[in-house]
Amino acid sequence: METQKKIFGIGLSKTGTTSLAGALTILGYRTRDYIGVTRYTPRDLSCIPTEELDVHDAFTDTPIPSFYRELDQAYPGSKFILTVRDAKGWLKSCKKQFTVRHAEIQNEATRLLTQEMYGCTSFDEEKFLAGYNRFVAGVKEYFKDRPQDLLILDLCGGEGWAELCGFLGKPVPDVPFPVSNVTEIQWLNVEGVTAVARRAGAKAPAAFIEGLALSGQGAAHAAGRGWLARLARIQVARCASSAAAVIRDGLSKLTPTTPVLFAGDEVVPYEQRKRWSYVWLVSCFPEATGNGRYGPLTLSIALVEGQRPKWGVVFIPSQGLMYYTKGEGGAFRSERGGVPDGLPTHPAGATGVLANRTDIDVGGRPAVQTSSPCAAEGLASALCAVADGRAAGYLCSDEVQQAHAAAGHAILRAVGKTLRACATGEELQYNAATLVHPPFRAG
Repeated sequence: METQKKIFGIGLSKTGTTSLAGALTILGYRTRDYIGVTRYTPRDLSCIPTEELDVHDAFTDTPIPSFYRELDQAYPGSKFILTVRDAKGWLKSCKKQFTVRHAEIQNEATRLLTQEMYGCTSFDEEKFLAGYNRFVAGVKEYFKDRPQDLLILDLCGGEGWAELCGFLGKPVPDVPFPVSNVTEIQWLNVEGVTAVARRAGAKAPAAFIEGLALSGQGAAHAAGRGWLARLARIQVARCASSAAAVIRDGLSKLTPTTPVLFAGDEVVPYEQRKRWSYVWLVSCFPEATGNGRYGPLTLSIALVEGQRPKWGVVFIPSQGLMYYTKGEGGAFRSERGGVPDGLPTHPAGATGVLANRTDIDVGGRPAVQTSSPCAAEGLASALCAVADGRAAGYLCSDEVQQAHAAAGHAILRAVGKTLRACATGEELQYNAATLVHPPFRAG
């Protein structure tokens, strides 16, 4: 029987191995990322369970790099992908992961493998860099006469689908390359994002934050008094501009290479955006609550991974009210800087359904327009009301910019709820060809 050809990702840990595994999965390969080891002897391929090698098409991370020579002999005709990255970024990432504590909790086989690769079991900059250079040089030397069998791929440097699909003879998918565990994202602390929101809220003058609702309502009811409407718009623009400047600066420091898109920004062409694995979507306008009125300034900051909202922060400065999610870490609510309370998963008990208009069908349940005094102001706040169980759902009958919904969507996902298009029932996606959502339901 002819031996099955495989794909082996032989880049060392922290070079984009998880991203490569995700990309290979998208391309249709049965992929196994990080098998790990329970015993380790150099050059002994039996350290990798045979059943793992039999049932999968592609492999990445430990212990695959340590056995690339043996795998090449056992699976002739296979393809090998060496992920690499700049030394500074790689060392920074390794320093954070390969601590003494990390070494202590690993099994003996993993410590032996790390010792074999780097000459130490916990991070030592000089030894790790020497081990990395030695390994990469060894792979290049081994495959020097077989360029068709080895792809050297710098995912952190911007390479992706074009290089990978060209090497494997696959068409390029029309989805972003799944860059995962990028150093600046992997080590990002959500408290850093909430601090940016608080600084932005503090920057906007209190008179604007608290006076916008009055000015907006006055403008709405002052027929023939156009100067008052213009004054309200000036206040809105000034308040939003002050907050936006602080947020843009803060996010650029937290994640220097991650793009930031604000609601109302000039649209970046999709051909460029679809290559982004991460993007910040930000809204910092006072929220329109219907009939030309404005509610309080609301700051919404969302980190989108691929086409899904991963983290979200919603902050209403005038109320000192903050909602945020750490993604898999749950969702939280705090008031006036107090101790955050965790939001329950799948909150139940509420019966009222919020809506952006009262003249629409909400499935037989009572509709509460979001401009009503008894309901939260605006879209982001309405989504947070659904997330913490104060409302059973939300129905938006109009198109909205994705930046206005992204943070609230992330918070909903963290408690087991989501946003779905009214027409199709499918969950809403982000950073797509259009940056506008169709009418949708939340719950």
